Amino acid sequence: MLRPTHKTNLARIDAKELPALLRAIEVYQGTHVTRLAMKLMALTFVRTSELIGAKWEEFDIEAARWDIPAERMKMRDPHVVPLASQAIEVLEMLRTLTGGSEFLFPGDRSANKPMSNNTILQALKRMGYQGQMTGHGFRGLASTILHEQGD
Repeated sequence: MLRPTHKTNLARIDAKELPALLRAIEVYQGTHVTRLAMKLMALTFVRTSELIGAKWEEFDIEAARWDIPAERMKMRDPHVVPLASQAIEVLEMLRTLTGGSEFLFPGDRSANKPMSNNTILQALKRMGYQGQMTGHGFRGLASTILHEQGD
């Protein structure tokens, strides 16, 4: 099987378009859980698979951290995500909606499985961002902004 020799970037908006996207997420007309998933993704810059597979047991709200275990990480190393106060607010809202499930973002058909990896992509499509933004695009956008600032 031939593999491309260059890295492909998934669709993402320009940094100057981020405020409009964040406003669109705030008024998203889909489910509250999907809206909160997009908000948390924008606040944490994790991969879509890491977000949708998140379990309540991975979070320490008091310490404001999310400990993603190695088996759920692409490089198989555990990862700590510091949580801003806005992320904590999202988690508190989510707890009222999905706190009875093992997953932060349970699937529509079964609470014993996480939401589909297409849920966020479809939400972005419904918001008018088809071909312009993906769930993984939040991560790429954050990386670009931080690199431009020299971080």
